[in-house]
Amino acid sequence: MVYPIGAHQGIAHPLAEAHIAVELSRLATIRSAELFDAGRSAGEAANIAKFAASEAALKALDRPSRPMAETAWHTNTAFRAVVHHPPDAHRPVSREMVLNFVAQTSLGFRGRTRSSET
Repeated sequence: MVYPIGAHQGIAHPLAEAHIAVELSRLATIRSAELFDAGRSAGEAANIAKFAASEAALKALDRPSRPMAETAWHTNTAFRAVVHHPPDAHRPVSREMVLNFVAQTSLGFRGRTRSSET
């Protein structure tokens, strides 16, 4: 008997997780826009939304490609092109810069300054 691919938990659950991550990033984006529209500080919320969206997008790209990776690797040159590019190459703001911003503004951590390195 043949079942639809979504009937397999090994496929359905990772895709459901990716969907949840995309939806959470969408909600974070809406929240940052609401703060900005209200004239409030939206930097933290915008950076959290950017981080969540980029991680969700990578997860959504990665999860469905895993079960078919071997076949796609041998038959699809576009798949090979995506796999060979590092994820950060497609992001306008690096993951580390968003984490730096949140660590400094939200958590109160301060980076080293030139005067403290001497």
